[in-house]
Amino acid sequence: SSPAYADLAHKLGTAFLVEACSKMLMEHIQNTLPTLAAGIARLIEEKQAELDSYGDSSPEVLRRKLISCLVKVSRRFSGLLSGADLGPLEGAAEEEKDGGVAIGSSTGLLSGGSRIEGILTTVFAQTLGEVDVTGAMDP
Repeated sequence: SSPAYADLAHKLGTAFLVEACSKMLMEHIQNTLPTLAAGIARLIEEKQAELDSYGDSSPEVLRRKLISCLVKVSRRFSGLLSGADLGPLEGAAEEEKDGGVAIGSSTGLLSGGSRIEGILTTVFAQTLGEVDVTGAMDP
């Protein structure tokens, strides 16, 4: 309201400050938006390429892979219990030792439940057959 500032009156006050800040913000957004959009597009392309490198990971494909893996493990476990020599699992060591019993090897040794079954049906049954049960009985 002073006559000394009459020629600056249109540049004073909150209305001018709001207008000046809004104009500066719009100019900044207009200058940086194209660069920002290009950077986002480049990152999207990189991440899509990385995702594509992992292969198909749709739920159906993952479900099939999981079922296939479970079937292999189930067959291997069943073979170990029955004494079948199925060879080592994919990615497993050629031969592992556990207290002298070969596990997952092609040496012909039985392990786990099949070993117990083998002992009961061969060694134990043979030993029972050799025992003379009637010899210890009184006439």
